Amino acid sequence: MTLKTQSNTRVMTIDDDNYRLVFDRVDNEVRVFEHYVNGEGQPKLRTTRIVPFSTLIEILKGEMK
Repeated sequence: MTLKTQSNTRVMTIDDDNYRLVFDRVDNEVRVFEHYVNGEGQPKLRTTRIVPFSTLIEILKGEMK
């Protein structure tokens, strides 16, 4: 899997062509997007959830056990 990352002073983005995670340190949240192709064949993103950053950490801890 190839991950593309981008960061600036406010956010960090991780994208693996299936999902995109946007870590927003100012708003202290993580936005989860999924990639899809619309009816016209255009690649798009849709938000699947927005969670507090602390929640994501707990989710990742559970998956690593």
